[in-house]
Amino acid sequence: MTFSDHIRSLPTAVGVVFNPASKPVAALKGDEVYVLSSDSPWLERLGTADVKELSLKELEEVTCLHPLSYKEMPLVVDGSLSRGETGFFTISPSHVEADFDIASRHQLDLSCSLDEGGRLSEEMGLLASYRAEAIEGRIAEMLRSNGHLLGLLPRKEEIKICPECGARMSFRPIKEWAVRTPDGEEVGISSEKAWGVPMAALYCPRCGELSISEEAEERIREIINRRGVESWYKVRAEEVVEEARCGRCNSTRLKREDQVLDPVFAAAANFVKKLDSLNGKSSQVLIVAEPEEQLERWLKLVKAMIGEVTPEDGVMALPIRGGRPNRLELKGLGEREPDLARLMILMEPEGEGVRRLEEEFKAARKVLEEMAELAVEREELPLDSLAASALDKLAGEVMLSYERLEPAEGAARLIGFHLKDLSVLYLPWARRRGAPMWMVEDLLKLWAPLTPFTSERIWRKLRPGTRSIFLEPAPLGTLRDWEGERIWWQLVEIKLEMDRIGGRRWRVIVPSPELLEKLLPYKQALEEIGGGEVVISLQGGADRVYVEGG
Repeated sequence: MTFSDHIRSLPTAVGVVFNPASKPVAALKGDEVYVLSSDSPWLERLGTADVKELSLKELEEVTCLHPLSYKEMPLVVDGSLSRGETGFFTISPSHVEADFDIASRHQLDLSCSLDEGGRLSEEMGLLASYRAEAIEGRIAEMLRSNGHLLGLLPRKEEIKICPECGARMSFRPIKEWAVRTPDGEEVGISSEKAWGVPMAALYCPRCGELSISEEAEERIREIINRRGVESWYKVRAEEVVEEARCGRCNSTRLKREDQVLDPVFAAAANFVKKLDSLNGKSSQVLIVAEPEEQLERWLKLVKAMIGEVTPEDGVMALPIRGGRPNRLELKGLGEREPDLARLMILMEPEGEGVRRLEEEFKAARKVLEEMAELAVEREELPLDSLAASALDKLAGEVMLSYERLEPAEGAARLIGFHLKDLSVLYLPWARRRGAPMWMVEDLLKLWAPLTPFTSERIWRKLRPGTRSIFLEPAPLGTLRDWEGERIWWQLVEIKLEMDRIGGRRWRVIVPSPELLEKLLPYKQALEEIGGGEVVISLQGGADRVYVEGG
């Protein structure tokens, strides 16, 4: 059988795929029969006229040997174009992201042949411990020496580069915890990170069985409450259960789960309330999901992780799936809608601050709702690019506050951004031009951990028929101080002064030629937003930017 592949991913191949966009044929050359596709570049190079077309039925239950390891590989037919390939090609689910999806559909081997450093694992024999892309020449020579290499052809390939260090990135699948929702969708809830809320559970590495009992739940709860959440990473299986043994395969090598809850999921499904000063307990997180029958096993794990924590302990328990957001009566909060009550608990305002937080949240929500109503898919304009740099920095700060389990900081930044940056400068612009869809989506994702009901409601209206906002990836953001963010801040201040002065003509005085050059591209936007004429000019001796009327 003749198939193609990237040299770097061939060692980890587990199967051969035929894409029926082309036709399978058998070509006879001498005593050998080559099975390949009708559009294969190798068909002409074989130089034979004895070619027979094959049916897809003839490909059923066909296997072939791996050209390096000589392991048996199944052949499957798949019409997916995710690889951009037609004809016969190998798939390497531990090396190529698109291949993982194909292998999953056909229930092929998904075991990973790469270690955490992206190097080939021990099962690769002589190639073990090498990065495949670093020894492509060696792989080609091995194929040539054993007679399995027809030839090499150059091909274009998208290479992913790490944005932090510039190194070439490799795809590597990892095992994750997941929740199966009532509609059958599986949602990943874990993450391999060095910080976060631990998945406090034991599992059997041999068969994958979750090992947790009421006795283990009670013991884990006791350990976490006494020693703190971080202590989980030092716990041995023997400390949790007297006889650490798998109930399915009887293995005695139970392993502690060291992954953490994905911070976005943890934030969306619950959020965080520190309990350091309450009831003598250490910091804890309450994860809440609707107790559907399909989630019962996961809820047992959650209870084991956090213990029984109630709203009376200072934690807000709010489900995000199913049910209606009922109004809640909590200590000292009165009767408030759940999202607002959640913010009250997270931010802990006192006295006049309670009323002020309620007013500011409702005003910020109004801005968010109007932005969603104005959302459109359109070409990005200069002011949009500037807003993107400000939103990028905001996302970095807000996501960092979530990861540190300090959501009050993120809430304060979000409210401030909506009441000043958006309402003063960008919302008037969006009323004339529309708000880019991506911007509204990112704002909703940043709000979702704090206000799940509001965010989900707006998201469903914005994207009808799509999956929940809590199943979407979070905006990445950055904490770098982009120059664009500084110009954005300057424009916000200019617009505030224009509003204070009033009228339909304004003169913006700038102190330096450099700043004049950076502000001039936004003159038209300021005129559209202000509804009048704006002149931006340089004045020597000025020590700051200021605005004059008339």
